[in-house]
This record gives sequence, structure tokens and C-alpha cells, in this order.
Amino acid sequence: MNFIDLFHHTITQMNHNDSWIAGVTLAIPSWIMKQHDLLPNQYHDVMILALLVVIMMDWIAGTALARKSPKVIKQSNKAIDSLIRDFMIILCVFLAYLLDLALQSGSIIFAIFAGAFIWQNFISVMANIYVLGWEKYFPMWLVKLISNEITHKIKKYLDGDK
Repeated sequence: MNFIDLFHHTITQMNHNDSWIAGVTLAIPSWIMKQHDLLPNQYHDVMILALLVVIMMDWIAGTALARKSPKVIKQSNKAIDSLIRDFMIILCVFLAYLLDLALQSGSIIFAIFAGAFIWQNFISVMANIYVLGWEKYFPMWLVKLISNEITHKIKKYLDGDK
């Protein structure tokens, strides 16, 4: 899979899972708070840390699911594709930060992108946890919201999709 296809797949999946709505929902209050100097200076640091933590959680749960899967061929190119995708996500969030600086938009672009990518990866983590059977250790009240992602993971790892 080339870089463009990989990125297009990620953005398409985000559109399908309403990640952009989550990003906008997070961005509007943060933008209002930033306009009134109510937002702490560490806001960007916290959002980047949250994104990195959820990416690590997705890697851990995804690796456990891939190891458990009888269908997915364990190839290094799958991990490399995931690494490239996650690096591109971080670059997109950094670009959004730079756009906010250039446009003086008060962190709204950054918050939309960071929130959307955090939500997208969080959905993936929760779906991985559910498919792994670890739901008794985690609050799974999100299952109805992420049912499409769970179906995709089951097909991919257990039924041999792709």
C-alpha cells in the first residue's frame, strides 16, 4: 500500500466514524477559551500527549489482536504501514498547529485535527479490546458507537477480510 492510499484510507475511515465531529466538538470550547485567555498554555502539550498515548494504546492492543488472529498474515509491512500512518497523523497535527500560528486562529485548526485523530485512534483501541475479549477490564459503554469499527476488526482479523 502506498502512502497516498494509506492516508486516504485513514481519512475515509475517520469520515465513516464521525471523528471530525468529535474534533469539532472539542475544538469549539477550546477556541472560545483561547479567545478569552482561559486556556492554559500547556493545552497543546496535553493534546499531543493524549494523541501519543492513544496511539501507543492502539499499537499495544493492535499487536495483541494481530498475534491472536488466525487469519492475518504476520508481515512486517503491516507494522510499517501502521508506523507510517501514525507518523503522518502526527505530521498532520503539527501542520494544523502551524496553520493556527500562520492564520492566528487561536488553536481551532489544531484542536479539530488533534481531537479527530485522538477519537479515531481511541475507537480503534476500544474495538481491539472488544475483539480481544478484554471488555471485562474496560468500560465498554461505547460499543454501540463503535459497532462499525468492531465489525471491521472482526472481518479483518478473524474472518480474513483484506
